[in-house]
Amino acid sequence: VHAEQLRAKAAIAMDLGTGRILYEQNADEAIPPASLTKVITLYLAYEAMQENRLTYTDTVLVSREAVQAGGSRMSLKPGERVIVRELMKGIAVASGNDACVALAQHLSGGDTTQPFVDAMNRKAHELGMTGSTFKNPNGLPADGQVTTARDIGSSQTTDLGAVYGAGGVKSVLLRYSVSYSRCRPFDS
Repeated sequence: VHAEQLRAKAAIAMDLGTGRILYEQNADEAIPPASLTKVITLYLAYEAMQENRLTYTDTVLVSREAVQAGGSRMSLKPGERVIVRELMKGIAVASGNDACVALAQHLSGGDTTQPFVDAMNRKAHELGMTGSTFKNPNGLPADGQVTTARDIGSSQTTDLGAVYGAGGVKSVLLRYSVSYSRCRPFDS
């Protein structure tokens, strides 16, 4: 396959066993992270559980800001109390932007998501995703919120893909199709 044959802004194919690049096209070009953002959000939630800072049965108070998140939603209501397990399922299955904000606020300890977003950026860089910057916990468009096909590909050589298999969420092998800057999980 030649680069000019792919109708994608950016692409990369790698052997996940060895990390060897098999094909790349604009692999370092900045693209919107879309649902990769939700994967990082879930990853941080699982880390918080491993550190005993969060449990599946913790109750999260839903804020007005969370409810106002656009795009895909769980249809949460302000003042509603939802357990973490349901929020995580809503993020993984319904792509709930409102659930991402509610969980990020809860883990930040208040009405802001900024400490959580800062943690997302630190974790991405720890995972070698040096071309990625997150501005919110749900992947909705935001100035300066970017990733690269290379970062998405390299994230697959880490334990990042495991987030969909934990906690009763449907087990999914996370593979990304970077075509027109969209990321999608596929059932295995």
